[in-house]
Amino acid sequence: MITGIHAMFFTPGADALRPFIRDTLGMPATDTGDGWLIFRAPAAEIGCHPDESVRHDVSFTCDDIESTVAELKS
Repeated sequence: MITGIHAMFFTPGADALRPFIRDTLGMPATDTGDGWLIFRAPAAEIGCHPDESVRHDVSFTCDDIESTVAELKS
């Protein structure tokens, strides 16, 4: 089944969202430079990018794609 998630939040409020995730939600982060934080969560990664549109991308990882697709279809 699904073993991890990679999530991206695109928002004009990215500079405010990053400290909220780090300080309020308590997720540890790595500063990749210029305040760009990559958050570590159990089997997940979360990024916040500045963007005038508000959209989100979510990707899932798994060990066996055929088995995961079959399980999700059932």
